[in-house]
Amino acid sequence: MEFDSKKYFNKALTKIVLNQLKEFGFKKFKTSHIARIENKEILQLINFQKSQYGDDSFTVNISVRPLYIKQEDIILEPGGRLGKFETGKDTWWRTDTEKETDKSFQEITKIIIDKVLPWFDKNNSSQKIIEYQQSLTAKKSILNFNRKKKSHTPIWKPDDFGFVALKQGEYNLAKQNFETTINQLKDKQEISWCKKKTNDFKNIIELIDKDNLDDISALLETNMIGTINNLKLSKIQ
Repeated sequence: MEFDSKKYFNKALTKIVLNQLKEFGFKKFKTSHIARIENKEILQLINFQKSQYGDDSFTVNISVRPLYIKQEDIILEPGGRLGKFETGKDTWWRTDTEKETDKSFQEITKIIIDKVLPWFDKNNSSQKIIEYQQSLTAKKSILNFNRKKKSHTPIWKPDDFGFVALKQGEYNLAKQNFETTINQLKDKQEISWCKKKTNDFKNIIELIDKDNLDDISALLETNMIGTINNLKLSKIQ
């Protein structure tokens, strides 16, 4: 019988990866994702991306997203390709045979447990995200990729980090990051989404300046509800 790589892919993903990651709280999420929610606010996601060219290869993407940053769809940042956590390179695995598929998923599971879970643990709450980001700043090592050490250091964009600080009650830090984003977008106001983001961040800064904590809490709660509904996350809560 001819080997069906597509059919066996899902079987091996469950048998090898999911069964080992269950003890860490991960659940199957949609067809190509495994995820968990930490401290009721942080979505940690592992995405299995098949080749768009139809061959028997795939890669794996890692991401951390606070639920209180509203999402219409899955966003795979901050994070990156799984291979970069191990070798600093974008790695694609093969699924040509049952033996090769099993080997691929075994390698992937080991990298996740050894390399990714420690990074997830450093980013499993708003407070830890701030502490981790600030530790990188202190070391002057905020780089997506440190070539010398062959290690992958995902970083937070200022707009996302602004929401993390806002959630944690670090309002000056939040304001600084939103102002940085506004400055980054100032020459792109002809683009509708850039203009909208700019206005949204100006409104948040105004809430901070007015010490309007109730409206800030309401905004974060609305964002969280929207993200959970948009991504259909109730199954893994």
